[in-house]
Amino acid sequence: MNYRLSKVTKPLPEGYKPPEMHFPKGLLKSKDVGIVFDELSGQHYLINYGIILNVFQSPDELKIPRYKRDILTYLEDQTISPHVFRRLLFKYPQNAEFIIRKILDRPEFSLEKDFDSLMDEFKPSFRGKRIYPYILPMSPKFVKAMRPELDQKKKGQPKVGRNDPCPCGSGKKYKKCCGS
Repeated sequence: MNYRLSKVTKPLPEGYKPPEMHFPKGLLKSKDVGIVFDELSGQHYLINYGIILNVFQSPDELKIPRYKRDILTYLEDQTISPHVFRRLLFKYPQNAEFIIRKILDRPEFSLEKDFDSLMDEFKPSFRGKRIYPYILPMSPKFVKAMRPELDQKKKGQPKVGRNDPCPCGSGKKYKKCCGS
């Protein structure tokens, strides 16, 4: 961000500071880092995310005890948003219930009924607080790569003119709607 700001020719607003990025300790030394973007809580850099995801995708009796400490770290770490943990667990709900039952020794655990109380117990710093996303400036090239459906210049479609009706169907001119 600082590099990009140094290349800007227009003067920046007085007092402008780029957003601060906070990374987990050990991120640069880790061999497995997941970058997870959650619509509610923003972008997260998660150490051992691939390992954790693999355990939840296909749990077996040998993987769970071996990665119990890593899973508990995700559960107890106050820097990992409950939204990220919810996304992980609800992606594989039956597997998540099986794993949580084994790790926490809670045979009656139900993801639907007990998730909120689990988060209240293990992530008390988030209780009653609204979670705002982190700010992450993205280049148009990055957005196009991540969300190609947002690219207005799709192959085989004519280019939309500034004064043409907006293709989103709002009824406004393109320049006053999606082209602004």
